[in-house]
Amino acid sequence: MKKFGEFLQEKHFEENPQILDDDLSEAFEHWVSCLDILEVLDYGDKWGEEIIKDIKNKIDCEIDCIKSGNALTVFEQDIALKVAKNIKERI
Repeated sequence: MKKFGEFLQEKHFEENPQILDDDLSEAFEHWVSCLDILEVLDYGDKWGEEIIKDIKNKIDCEIDCIKSGNALTVFEQDIALKVAKNIKERI
Protein backbone atom coordinates (compact mmCIF):
# COMPACT_ATOMS: atom_id res chain seq x y z
CA MET A 1 0.00 0.00 0.00
CA LYS A 2 1.28 3.40 -0.88
CA LYS A 3 1.89 6.07 1.70
CA PHE A 4 0.09 9.41 1.61
CA GLY A 5 3.17 11.19 0.24
CA GLU A 6 3.42 8.72 -2.62
CA PHE A 7 -0.29 9.19 -3.32
CA LEU A 8 0.19 12.98 -3.46
CA GLN A 9 3.16 12.59 -5.82
CA GLU A 10 0.99 10.50 -8.15
CA LYS A 11 -1.80 13.08 -8.08
CA HIS A 12 0.66 15.90 -8.72
CA PHE A 13 2.08 14.05 -11.71
CA GLU A 14 -1.42 13.28 -13.07
CA GLU A 15 -2.44 16.93 -12.77
CA ASN A 16 0.85 18.28 -14.18
CA PRO A 17 2.05 15.85 -16.88
CA GLN A 18 3.89 18.64 -18.69
CA ILE A 19 6.55 18.96 -15.95
CA LEU A 20 9.88 17.41 -16.90
CA ASP A 21 11.47 14.76 -14.68
CA ASP A 22 14.34 17.11 -13.76
CA ASP A 23 11.90 19.66 -12.34
CA LEU A 24 9.42 17.22 -10.81
CA SER A 25 10.60 17.13 -7.18
CA GLU A 26 10.90 20.91 -6.90
CA ALA A 27 7.52 21.39 -8.59
CA PHE A 28 5.98 18.81 -6.24
CA GLU A 29 7.34 20.57 -3.15
CA HIS A 30 5.91 23.86 -4.40
CA TRP A 31 2.56 22.26 -5.24
CA VAL A 32 2.26 20.62 -1.81
CA SER A 33 3.18 23.84 0.00
CA CYS A 34 0.40 25.66 -1.87
CA LEU A 35 -2.37 23.19 -0.96
CA ASP A 36 -4.92 24.53 1.50
CA ILE A 37 -6.29 22.40 4.32
CA LEU A 38 -9.50 21.50 2.46
CA GLU A 39 -7.51 20.24 -0.51
CA VAL A 40 -5.30 18.15 1.78
CA LEU A 41 -8.39 16.71 3.46
CA ASP A 42 -9.92 15.92 0.06
CA TYR A 43 -6.75 14.14 -1.07
CA GLY A 44 -6.71 12.30 2.28
CA ASP A 45 -10.26 11.07 1.65
CA LYS A 46 -9.33 9.88 -1.84
CA TRP A 47 -6.22 8.12 -0.49
CA GLY A 48 -8.33 6.42 2.18
CA GLU A 49 -10.81 5.23 -0.44
CA GLU A 50 -7.93 3.75 -2.44
CA ILE A 51 -6.60 1.94 0.64
CA ILE A 52 -10.04 0.49 1.45
CA LYS A 53 -10.41 -0.67 -2.16
CA ASP A 54 -6.98 -2.36 -2.00
CA ILE A 55 -7.86 -4.09 1.28
CA LYS A 56 -11.19 -5.33 -0.11
CA ASN A 57 -9.39 -6.69 -3.19
CA LYS A 58 -6.89 -8.52 -0.99
CA ILE A 59 -9.72 -9.97 1.09
CA ASP A 60 -11.47 -11.13 -2.11
CA CYS A 61 -8.25 -12.90 -3.14
CA GLU A 62 -8.04 -14.56 0.27
CA ILE A 63 -11.70 -15.63 0.01
CA ASP A 64 -10.98 -17.21 -3.39
CA CYS A 65 -8.01 -19.03 -1.90
CA ILE A 66 -10.09 -20.24 1.05
CA LYS A 67 -12.84 -21.44 -1.29
CA SER A 68 -10.32 -23.51 -3.21
CA GLY A 69 -9.89 -25.47 0.03
CA ASN A 70 -6.17 -26.05 -0.26
CA ALA A 71 -4.93 -27.62 2.98
CA LEU A 72 -8.05 -26.65 4.96
CA THR A 73 -10.66 -28.86 6.52
CA VAL A 74 -14.28 -28.02 5.72
CA PHE A 75 -14.65 -26.64 9.24
CA GLU A 76 -11.56 -24.39 8.90
CA GLN A 77 -12.71 -23.26 5.48
CA ASP A 78 -16.16 -22.31 6.80
CA ILE A 79 -14.72 -20.30 9.71
CA ALA A 80 -12.13 -18.57 7.51
CA LEU A 81 -14.82 -17.54 4.99
CA LYS A 82 -17.05 -16.15 7.74
CA VAL A 83 -14.17 -14.15 9.24
CA ALA A 84 -13.06 -12.76 5.86
CA LYS A 85 -16.61 -11.77 4.88
CA ASN A 86 -17.19 -10.18 8.28
CA ILE A 87 -14.03 -8.09 7.95
CA LYS A 88 -14.97 -7.02 4.42
CA GLU A 89 -18.45 -5.91 5.54
CA ARG A 90 -16.95 -3.73 8.30
CA ILE A 91 -14.66 -1.84 5.97
